[in-house]
Amino acid sequence: MAAVRLRGMNDYTRAGGSQLRAAWAALERVRDEVRTEGGRAAVPGRPNAEYETDGNDMSVFATVTPSYDEVLAVRAERVGMVREFLGGVTVEELATVRSHPWAPEYPETTLSCLHTILEEEWEHHRYAVRDLDTIEGR
Repeated sequence: MAAVRLRGMNDYTRAGGSQLRAAWAALERVRDEVRTEGGRAAVPGRPNAEYETDGNDMSVFATVTPSYDEVLAVRAERVGMVREFLGGVTVEELATVRSHPWAPEYPETTLSCLHTILEEEWEHHRYAVRDLDTIEGR
């Protein structure tokens, strides 16, 4: 499988709802291509060892490892939430200032938050597929 490159990924930063919807749809397509060609995304792990000693609440994490099907179901739900939000987002909503959850002194716009989601999704995808060509060549 050739590594999937997401064309137009930089265009989403130009920022209306239609560009964000197009970028999200492109991410969903590349994830689906990986799944249909036999790829399998990594199941999310546990927090690093310093998470609790830094004063963070460990109770937000499950104490048992969920099944792969459970992870996929939750993932599909979250992807759907983003898709639904992007389906009706307005320019005004994108400009709305939000409180940064880890640094309230640095507020963020909804658009900035969506940029983070898109960037993280793309980087996770790149990591998941980075070695597939090498593995398949063995």
